[in-house]
Amino acid sequence: MTRRGSDSSKLARFSSSRSAIVAPLVVLLVLASSSAIQAAPLRGPRSGMARDPRDYIQLPEDDNAATATELPSFERSMELYRAWERIYGLADPAQPPARISFPPSVPRAPHLEDCSARSAFRWQTEARGANGEAPAWASAPSGCRYPQPPWVRGSDAANLAATRQAQADLWLHQFPAPSPSASAAASAQPGSTGGDCGGQRLLVVPWPGRVNGIGSQIHVMSAWLNLAVAHDRILVPTPGSFSRANHSHCTGRHTGSFSCYFFPLVSRACEEAAVAAISSVSAAAPGQAAAAAAGGGRGIQELSVGGVSVAGASPKGMGAEEMGRLMASGSQIVVFTESTFPPHITAHAARRWGTAALESTGDMEIMGKVRVEVPTNLEVLWWRAQSFRFMLRWPSPYLCHLTNRARHEAYGLRVAAHLVNSLSQQQDIISTLLSLSPSSSSPSLTDTLNPDNLAINTSSEAAVLAALSFSSKTSLETKSWPALGFDGCTSETHVSPDVASQLDPSSSTYTSSSASSSFSSSSLTFAPQGVVDSAYEGVGGEVYMLRPVVSVHVRQGDKAIEMQLSSFASYMFVANRFRLRTPDLQYAWLSTEMESVIQQSREYKDWTFFYTRNKRQTGAEAMVAYEQDAGVEQLVGVSFANLLIASECDYFLGPLKSNWNRLINGLRMTNGRMNKGYAALNYGVW
Repeated sequence: MTRRGSDSSKLARFSSSRSAIVAPLVVLLVLASSSAIQAAPLRGPRSGMARDPRDYIQLPEDDNAATATELPSFERSMELYRAWERIYGLADPAQPPARISFPPSVPRAPHLEDCSARSAFRWQTEARGANGEAPAWASAPSGCRYPQPPWVRGSDAANLAATRQAQADLWLHQFPAPSPSASAAASAQPGSTGGDCGGQRLLVVPWPGRVNGIGSQIHVMSAWLNLAVAHDRILVPTPGSFSRANHSHCTGRHTGSFSCYFFPLVSRACEEAAVAAISSVSAAAPGQAAAAAAGGGRGIQELSVGGVSVAGASPKGMGAEEMGRLMASGSQIVVFTESTFPPHITAHAARRWGTAALESTGDMEIMGKVRVEVPTNLEVLWWRAQSFRFMLRWPSPYLCHLTNRARHEAYGLRVAAHLVNSLSQQQDIISTLLSLSPSSSSPSLTDTLNPDNLAINTSSEAAVLAALSFSSKTSLETKSWPALGFDGCTSETHVSPDVASQLDPSSSTYTSSSASSSFSSSSLTFAPQGVVDSAYEGVGGEVYMLRPVVSVHVRQGDKAIEMQLSSFASYMFVANRFRLRTPDLQYAWLSTEMESVIQQSREYKDWTFFYTRNKRQTGAEAMVAYEQDAGVEQLVGVSFANLLIASECDYFLGPLKSNWNRLINGLRMTNGRMNKGYAALNYGVW
């Protein structure tokens, strides 16, 4: 139903009681159409110039009629888009607002997250109890085969075998219970398990340097985690060694830490124990390592730090046998002073979960041919997928905010247009029902019994519909929709009742914040309500995307030194094969470092490509040089945002000789999308 320009005058003729019914709808459309609401626009990459929001979406060129058809009520959609931008603080590239506060007439943005609220909720899910008890999700509930870690989505059949068990075990391994002497207060802190790391055996390794790409760095750390788990050691990345987090938006203990972008990989207590060991190794007499090397060793320093045995060494040139002996040695803490890819070990961590690695392949095809893996490769694939999922299980508030910005720039205006159109139709329906109602507010018995009288009870029906349109929460919104993507066998809460009450606005103990300032339209002022729906904004299901959508990661540039590159036309040939199964597939999330690929995508008129707006490579520029030129701070954040969005797509396409594509592949196999498969242009296990 198309809204007519005379709607407002028609509504004015109704009685005051009927006007009250449609008032909330009028408020929203005033908000959506008012030019007085101004929000700080998002800015282009490395530029002080505000960008035209029409650039955020791909529209037919030089075709105003097509634009109007594709995005009805553009200006009203634009204002809703900007209202969301302001509410979610998207003009600030650094951090999300402490609390999202919605005016009563503005609908939530289904494609965005309340990053602060969700992160706080997720911290609570990872907090041990006052006496070191594991979170409730770490044990399999009655009737369930596996524990229920909240970051695993989809049914067990839609993930690699034993994914939920492996994720719970990895968390318990990396966040050990404190010893009885640890204080209860310390053990209950998010990200901490007490003050002494429970006397655990540690493996301390720095992140590889920036000469490695981000994907390569994560692969290397995945291999070290494999080594640590296989030898009953907790992996502790050397604090401050993740150089891509050395910028102004990674502050405090997150400076130089992977935790600037994702939740911590290890408990704070174990990290502190590692810091003490690192200091001792660094302060050891310079001649100690040389003397050990002269005696036939590899320069392994053996120290005692507060009664704890520490071994310090460089892993470079160390073979599998020697590495295995060191891992199995009596040294409680092993500190490696450099990082390299560890040698192959026979005691693969995947075998700790029995034959799970051999039970599913992840459904990959290489240029149309199904990939059949040998058992040793299956172990590698299964382990990498599990380690990637654990390491990247939750984005930090900072990365969540950057991902919000990426989503909003890419398709936020389309989402706003769909909502404005739907809400306009809702108003038309209510207006029509009111126009059909009799002038008397109390229909006679004769009118009530007359089946030909179409106006009977339409006024009452309109009131019910108007109330439903602007209900703050509906049953579907609070119960069913947040659970989409979570197919666990129970619906038990992941946090204790007292924590849940602090986060649930319906609870008597909930206290809302009014830190956000109010903003005005030309005729109305909307004060923040501090409404946060804990079911919707808690751990939460996936946010909205335009679907169905395929993730297309195009790796070119300097990767030519490692693999045969494919043209963008080849990628799109394979992408079109997905349409044999899903004919209405038209959206693609395009991630690439190449500007030429973005330009070529515009030639495919029957596809709509979404992508981030950032500086890209031209030619075969080395990745390190490109990163320096584009800005480490900006490029790393955009890369991780791309990774998260790509992993949530419906179909997947890219070269599996690329570390980044292997990351996407591993994440989708532990994210309820294993059965979607991966269409690869090439393949490599590395």
